Amino acid sequence: RCDCLGFIKYFDAHYTTFIGEVETIENCVCLHEEDHGILWKHQDWRTGLAEVRRSRRLTVSFFCTVANYEYDSIGTFIRQVDMVIVAQLLSYGIDGKIEAEVKFTGILSIGALSPGESRKYGTIIAPGLYAPVHQHFFVA
Repeated sequence: RCDCLGFIKYFDAHYTTFIGEVETIENCVCLHEEDHGILWKHQDWRTGLAEVRRSRRLTVSFFCTVANYEYDSIGTFIRQVDMVIVAQLLSYGIDGKIEAEVKFTGILSIGALSPGESRKYGTIIAPGLYAPVHQHFFVA
């Protein structure tokens, strides 16, 4: 289950294994609506009355745990000017931009060192411990 707030609809995910069998992960994908800030605001100078409209967006997300990281893949479907555009894991605005978002959290993957030992591709983070230097690449 995800940590999203409000009314949430969950969907199962189906994938094939390396031997061609289908497996299911129940409640893997989360769909919910969220606040996306002020869409527009106007104060009538004649009456002093103000009106505000909040922007809402429909969000689809799922977490994937790989070793010591949790990757959060997020797709948003933004409603603006009563126009809804839907796409999987992409965000469309009226201006035509397309965005994909992947976030990750996790814990350090660390290794042990003997006294006086060092690693060419790692940073010593405490006596006897190092964290390997590495990169993550995401392609949309």
